[in-house]
Amino acid sequence: DGAGKNFRKYSGKSLPPQVLEFDGQGDAGQWLKVGQVYTGVLTFTDSMGHVHTALGKPFSIAGLSVPSSDGYVMYLAAKPMFDTAKRRITPDGTVLLEEAAAIIQRFHAHDLVQLGAYLAWTDAVKVKTAAESAAGELAKRLSVAPSSIKSTGHANVSDLEQRIELTIKTLSHEQPAQ
Repeated sequence: DGAGKNFRKYSGKSLPPQVLEFDGQGDAGQWLKVGQVYTGVLTFTDSMGHVHTALGKPFSIAGLSVPSSDGYVMYLAAKPMFDTAKRRITPDGTVLLEEAAAIIQRFHAHDLVQLGAYLAWTDAVKVKTAAESAAGELAKRLSVAPSSIKSTGHANVSDLEQRIELTIKTLSHEQPAQ
């Protein structure tokens, strides 16, 4: 992972399969973190006892949607979302929010959406403003009032923990029994 630790380990005593299935979860059940760089590393020992290592191509993901106990959480990479010098949403950030809005409209059109911005910035007011700006942009893409998306800002998070977190709470669509 981005900290240089093993994220997911496969092991065996014979030739590896042609394809290794990967569901995005690590050995401890944690999900990939958006915006972090991951690299596949293959280490094997040949019949002579020599250890060999091969590195895959580094990759990162810009967004991830995972189920939660009462809906879903969408994680979006924070670094491409904002221009840190100007403290505003970048064109790449707009694309991320457009894609998130399309998924929300398709699968969660009537559910409650909250946005949290977890940024390494030290100025809490600027982080709150960034969260409000992202929530406003998302609201525009969803064609809802900006006040319908609650936003929170969280300053001083570690670089590896930066993200935009969209919490989508599934509302019951069933009518109450009478």
